[in-house]
Amino acid sequence: MKTQQEIQTEFLEKCVRECKIFIDTSSFLEEGAAKFFHNIVPILEREGKALIIPKSVGLELMKLANNPAYCRQKHTDSPNLNRAAINACDIFNRLKRANLIEIYADDDDKDFADHVFVYVFTKMRMKYNMLLITQDKGLAGEVMKLGKDSRAVHGVKKIIVQHIDANGFLHKIFDKPTVKQDSADIPLNERFAFAKDVVQIEGRLPVSQVPKPGDYVTAERNGKTKQIRLLEELGAGGEGSVYKTDVDGFVAKIYKPDHITRLRCEKIKLMLTKDINCEGVCFPLAMLKNLRGEFVGYLMRAAKGRDLGKSVFMPMLLKKYFPAWNRKDTVKLCVMILQKLKYLHDRNVILGDINPYNILVVSPTEVYFVDTDSYQVEGFICPVGMPLFTAPELQKKLTGCVLWAMKTSRWRRCCS
Repeated sequence: MKTQQEIQTEFLEKCVRECKIFIDTSSFLEEGAAKFFHNIVPILEREGKALIIPKSVGLELMKLANNPAYCRQKHTDSPNLNRAAINACDIFNRLKRANLIEIYADDDDKDFADHVFVYVFTKMRMKYNMLLITQDKGLAGEVMKLGKDSRAVHGVKKIIVQHIDANGFLHKIFDKPTVKQDSADIPLNERFAFAKDVVQIEGRLPVSQVPKPGDYVTAERNGKTKQIRLLEELGAGGEGSVYKTDVDGFVAKIYKPDHITRLRCEKIKLMLTKDINCEGVCFPLAMLKNLRGEFVGYLMRAAKGRDLGKSVFMPMLLKKYFPAWNRKDTVKLCVMILQKLKYLHDRNVILGDINPYNILVVSPTEVYFVDTDSYQVEGFICPVGMPLFTAPELQKKLTGCVLWAMKTSRWRRCCS
């Protein structure tokens, strides 16, 4: 029966022959790092291969080794961090002198090593099998997600993620990959069903009174009701108005009489059957009825900020409203918007109308989606859209509502 050392040696030999091997800062600092490098160096020398280390990893190790006070201040849970960093720098320098490491340098790396690994693995996965050695479960999850997604793409190579144990051996960092949820993993109470047919319900609903500021409405969901008072109007659009309410942090959208339709009522009812709860996405939370029990609108969380279309999209206004904004802030904003889109699409909520005037920005990490009642759920299609985000062959089929939406900011004033 093979010993653990023999199994590990065979695994390392296979990885060195077949993979590009990358090592993260956290693994250099691990207790078993010296033993691991003792095991792998002879194999690297024999195969004529080198480990790949981002420039930012070397810089971080030097920073930790040369700043004991920084280590004590920033990493109070690691009392031996400075000593570990000094040992890691010694190993790093010996490997470098022996030409056993290849420095991956990028002028934009600085000390964001995690971003470098994700970028490099995304870029190289079509050409090389790759092994990442890290103790960081967050980074491991991101890289493993790349490998999981890549299985559906023809020609993509293998991605392996391992960590170093106290004996210098490599192991899987998770028994099962800890990655972001796929839509199939999301509970049924959060997912809308797929639909093949468009729901078509004609006719308006009778309404004897459309509530106005000072009036009470009844919020209703899952058989529970609550009386809510409408306060001042925050904004108005073609469909209706948005009002502040006496419930802190919540606003009411009240439709105009000609927009209180059977179709809209049934759509709101359906939207309320799922637990859609994403910070910043102002999804319907309760149906609103007037005091006679007639459908008039819905309750949602309040939003704030400036709409994307007339702030970030316009350089002069971006400079005016966000004077300290830089390129990294733009990237953070893009990621935040995409995360919200993914949350909704994973739950089969389709943003048929990606409209910059319906995305409000406070900061790169605080973003609000409004006008969510236009989203497609099951057979209730999205009735509007923006030509900028619509396939050219479909643009002639867009309704007049689209042209109106392009000229107005619709709800940009409603929740500020």
